[in-house]
Amino acid sequence: MENNIKVNYKDSVAGWIHVDVISQEDIWQIRASDWLDPFPELIGWLEQIIEGQKFCSFFIDEEGSGTTLSYEKINDNKCNFKLELTDAYNKIHLLMNPIVNTYTLVSEFYNGLLDFSKSDRYIKSEWEADTLSERLKNVLDLDKDVDLENLLINYHSDQINQILNLADPLNYEYFETKEKLKLYLNELTPGQPIIKSEDHFPYIGYSLNKKFNEVNLESKRIILQEMLTNRTNGFSGLRLSDRKSLKIELWLTENRMLMK
Repeated sequence: MENNIKVNYKDSVAGWIHVDVISQEDIWQIRASDWLDPFPELIGWLEQIIEGQKFCSFFIDEEGSGTTLSYEKINDNKCNFKLELTDAYNKIHLLMNPIVNTYTLVSEFYNGLLDFSKSDRYIKSEWEADTLSERLKNVLDLDKDVDLENLLINYHSDQINQILNLADPLNYEYFETKEKLKLYLNELTPGQPIIKSEDHFPYIGYSLNKKFNEVNLESKRIILQEMLTNRTNGFSGLRLSDRKSLKIELWLTENRMLMK
């Protein structure tokens, strides 16, 4: 008998993504860690399934315990989907083992992940490595191809420090940051030291040395490039938006009939 399968990517919190796997009365939550990002392997597992493998599995390390996802082909339409927990003592516990529709299984895991990456439930800065450059472009509504080094290179070191501090996510709530930073940039005269007091904006930790103002343009560019690649958060998960697989998308398009 075929059972329903549902995959719910719930949220991203402090380097974890919580994923509920539901079949009939059974429900299990997988905790994906940014440090041991399982999503590239998830895509690889799904690609093995659509390539016709009779059996394939992979292990999600949850930092102390882990969940194994296993697929066993029954026919072109159906498969045996097994979920097992390996606890901290290396004991294995069967969580669920339903017969499910293969198309639905692939679609739930794949489309669910991509839909989650575009949703309000997904907070990028709680999972993905976020560079200072990306953060600044986001706050200023700049195109991703904008050359920030050219934008900043003519400012005084004090001015650049304040601009980067304002872009730091630890400084202000996001929308407040955008308005404060834009107003501040409108007040600046490139190349002039800051006249306002140092406590006009809280200081986070970006500190271009005053010698920056004395070096040549090429040296300034190198210094800025190094600073702008710094991460603004402590997370290392890969970009969920990059988890796309043309192979899976083509298979899902060509095999909609398998859903029935």
